[in-house]
Amino acid sequence: MVAGVIAKYDRSVDGTDNAYTQLVLAGKAEPRHWNQFAKYLEVGIPSQIAGFGIGVTRFPSSPAAWPFVDFTTYKLNALTLLRAASEAIEALHPTAVLTAPPPPAALHYAWCWLWTSSVPSQAASGLAMYAGLMEWHRFCADLLDALAASEPAPPEEFLKLLQRFQTRPDSLDRCLAMAEEGLVRGDSVDEVFQAMDVALTTTSDFLELCAR
Repeated sequence: MVAGVIAKYDRSVDGTDNAYTQLVLAGKAEPRHWNQFAKYLEVGIPSQIAGFGIGVTRFPSSPAAWPFVDFTTYKLNALTLLRAASEAIEALHPTAVLTAPPPPAALHYAWCWLWTSSVPSQAASGLAMYAGLMEWHRFCADLLDALAASEPAPPEEFLKLLQRFQTRPDSLDRCLAMAEEGLVRGDSVDEVFQAMDVALTTTSDFLELCAR
């Protein structure tokens, strides 16, 4: 059933089809863009973790609970990496230090996952998380390729953020299992498409914000 829903979804997942990767490919990325990426991601992690906790409360049994546990682990591990990346960027490029707090729009990405975990049906949550993670995987892989020839090159600490998702995450399969169970129970396909749209649109908007 999941395969049938994905086949009918009319939106592609493309890691280069975003403002951030395009900025790097155009040779216009600056150290402040690396730091914005790290800072804007970090500010939203508490909201995301809260959302995934709600998801486990709503769907406490396997297979539905596992994606929420996986995503929480990703975010907790990211905190150390994000801070190390930001510190390395600022040490190498003092002009990249951000003098203002992240804009409110930086939280929209985090709020997307809070909503995804706490509002939609099981199938919608599962496929939204699948779409978002697949987009992130392809973004990380394509951005790493683009960075190979970029000047200036970001520090190794920044690259480590992307290398975590350079290969296809196993969690994608657990998201599909979660969604399949929901579809078997009769969850709405229209709601699934709406949730996938929210995940992909919010990711795209977040990367556009980081590229400004």
